[in-house]
Amino acid sequence: MKKLAALVLSMVLGMSVLTGCSTSISYTYEVGTGDTVKLALDTSDGLMLENEDDIFIVTEDDETILQGSFIDEDTYDYYMEMVKIADGVENIEEDSANGLTWLFYEFDGLAGMESNFIVWIDGSDTGVLIASLAGSRGAKKAFNSLTFTVE
Repeated sequence: MKKLAALVLSMVLGMSVLTGCSTSISYTYEVGTGDTVKLALDTSDGLMLENEDDIFIVTEDDETILQGSFIDEDTYDYYMEMVKIADGVENIEEDSANGLTWLFYEFDGLAGMESNFIVWIDGSDTGVLIASLAGSRGAKKAFNSLTFTVE
């Protein structure tokens, strides 16, 4: 009887460990704007999130897919204006969802074709610049796996 109870207990504990597994990773940033921003990445598709000197990096199979940093409103406005007047920039998408407003664009930069995002976190004083050399499909997939929350 004791063996059966021990077996049942170990199965219950094992199941609770398995159900406690996370499919996301997050970092919390104290941004220069005064906001505290939690960045989370859904890792269920094999993406990983790293932090290096306040730059977040999204990777897949050790390949960098996105790199991003937080910005203030003046920097956000500057980049939005530059994208509108720069030659060779193709606006892919301008949209708003899940507390974010963004512009997704591409241009042929010095390192190759860049697929970039200029993001504003709604209800905050913080924006985000996100750059990618992984192509528009890979960049968009990784971007859609990110969530930003002002705490």
